[in-house]
Amino acid sequence: MKVRHAVFAAACVIAITQGASLLGQTSRPSIFDADGAVHVPAMTVPASLLSSTEARASLAALANSSIPTTRRPSRDEIAAVQREDAAFFQNWTATKAATSGVTVTATTIGGVNTDVFAPQGGVPSRNRDRVLINLHGGGFFRGWRNYSVLESVPVSAMGGFKVVSVEYREAPDHHFPAASEDVAAVYKALLKTYKPQNIGIYGCSAGGILTFEALAWFQVHGLPRPGAIGIMGAGGMAEVAGDSLLTAQALSGRALPQDVVPDRGLDLLNLYFAAGSARDAAQSPAYYPDILRKFPPSLILNATRDLTMSDAIFTHRALVKAGASSELHIWDGVGHCFEYDSRLPESQEAHQLLIQFFDQHLGR
Repeated sequence: MKVRHAVFAAACVIAITQGASLLGQTSRPSIFDADGAVHVPAMTVPASLLSSTEARASLAALANSSIPTTRRPSRDEIAAVQREDAAFFQNWTATKAATSGVTVTATTIGGVNTDVFAPQGGVPSRNRDRVLINLHGGGFFRGWRNYSVLESVPVSAMGGFKVVSVEYREAPDHHFPAASEDVAAVYKALLKTYKPQNIGIYGCSAGGILTFEALAWFQVHGLPRPGAIGIMGAGGMAEVAGDSLLTAQALSGRALPQDVVPDRGLDLLNLYFAAGSARDAAQSPAYYPDILRKFPPSLILNATRDLTMSDAIFTHRALVKAGASSELHIWDGVGHCFEYDSRLPESQEAHQLLIQFFDQHLGR
């Protein structure tokens, strides 16, 4: 494959020339092209010895999950993926909700459908004045009541938080800024009961992107900033770019899908975002220091085999340079939104970090 990223090219030179004996390879990359591209020979990358036994065992199962492999999937293709999601997660999510000690209540907040997760014994006194908003993953075209359960139940159960998960509008029927408008509507409604500094917002993948977009939307529309935010498997931009886009796709065990374009990122996001506008301020706040410096404390969680790791690193650096508070944690050898599998030690650690972060910052 041909990769047009100098940093990745340099990393390949180091990994292959110095680590050839470890990987059982003797071939070396060709010289760099004039534009900095490098041709990388095939290589075998074993499961990371720095990941848990459970994580290494889960890699093959995750590699078999489906995503659309055309740049403009049809409604039928999208519907098929949504059905696969529902079938795959049905037993898992039902069991998780039933055994976690969490109640789930469907309700409308600010005119938007939501599911409210809360400890069965009631929200403990330390959290009664605090609430979390969850924005589920799914590429802005799927994920409601599949990923939303996996993101909300562990945080509510382990942290004793009330979590409001938002069914924001998605593609192909809706486009930016529909999701940002829905998050703002829920947030404004919650502000009638909770102080802004007592509200936290978090999400994984598309929900992580949307978390950043929502805060930019709040600024434009005069809403107070929340107390803290957390993003998993994402960066603060409406594109997926950088070295990890290509390396993580290869390490996931999947063939490089057609929707990944090395010079343009992940075209699949254009189902929701208008093509060519990925770096607008409202869609990609990570590129705008004046917006970032007004952000609350941010927690960014990612992994070496996540296609969004480069975006997460870039976003963390951008926040710090803008003078905002940011924490970045990266796990080795696990992939995109590994937090969904709460059986993994890495997932449990990530959830605990998220809970501790909100406990530390909300109300401060």
